[in-house]
Amino acid sequence: MTPKNVQMPNPNPKYKPPGTAGGGRGGNTMKMTLNEEIELLRNGKWFDKIVGTLPNDEYLNLGWAIGDVLDTLESLRMLQPKVETNADRIRAMSDEELAEELVIEIEGLFPSLVYVPMATGNIYISRDKAEKEMLEYFQQPAEEEP
Repeated sequence: MTPKNVQMPNPNPKYKPPGTAGGGRGGNTMKMTLNEEIELLRNGKWFDKIVGTLPNDEYLNLGWAIGDVLDTLESLRMLQPKVETNADRIRAMSDEELAEELVIEIEGLFPSLVYVPMATGNIYISRDKAEKEMLEYFQQPAEEEP
């Protein structure tokens, strides 16, 4: 048993315990997103750098703790609301919805309104016919690019 007023020598001089100069969690902190934190913990490169700075058995405890933190961060990521982008909204559309959106209504060029499916460029007086052509275009096999 070590008396309370006697300080034991540090077996690893690179390790600086919390509460000492240069030790613990003090210093500059970097703001990261949740995904960046998870990736940093998951890639493991940080672990190799600090293993040599910890006393012999503490790196195992750190590994278990980091695993727990990673599980918690993954749970938090699942709770975050997903921001839907315009591309997500387009990908979620059915062929019918997409065909409806990709028919242009033109006014003033002809005596009445005309409708043009963007994929073909044909002109129709009926929006239904233009949408039908657009839908047929979507359901055709894709042409190979040159």
